[in-house]
Formats: sequence, structure tokens, C-alpha cells
Amino acid sequence: MKRSGTTNTSPAPCSDADKAAFGELPEDWFKADRVSYRVVNPAWRCKRLVKCGLLETRLSGIMPYEVHREFRKSPNARLDRPEGAKETP
Repeated sequence: MKRSGTTNTSPAPCSDADKAAFGELPEDWFKADRVSYRVVNPAWRCKRLVKCGLLETRLSGIMPYEVHREFRKSPNARLDRPEGAKETP
């Protein structure tokens, strides 16, 4: 069964603020509320970096009590590719 509508698989373009925030993030898994004070609105910024393809995300904790979202830098994250360019294998 086919889905109706289109699916956008290309990453969202990253702004200069996204790139600056990406540089402030830790390498390993982290929660958005533990990010450097230099990142403004870290929860929103982390979700945006996921859309840009620079962060990975997962849910962890014990359902339904303490579930939280964690982020980490994607292993193939590169800031030097042009906006809207697709990753080549």
C-alpha cells in the first residue's frame, strides 16, 4: 500500500546559528537541558539540528515515568557541505 503525499528526505538547510550551536554540543549522548549556556533555547535548537541531519536522537528512561529525549552528534555530520546538498556515500 502506497502512502499518499510526498516525503522530503533531504536535510533542512542549516543556519549560522545552527552551526554555532553545533560547535557547543558534547560528542556523546546528552539531554538538551544539559547543554552549554551559550546555546539559546537548546531543546528547540537540538530538534532543529536533528532536522538538519547533524544530530541523532533517542528516547531513554522507564515508561511511563521518566522518559526523556537524548541527542548526540551524528557520526557522519559535516558542516562543510553546501546547504541542501545530499550526502554522497
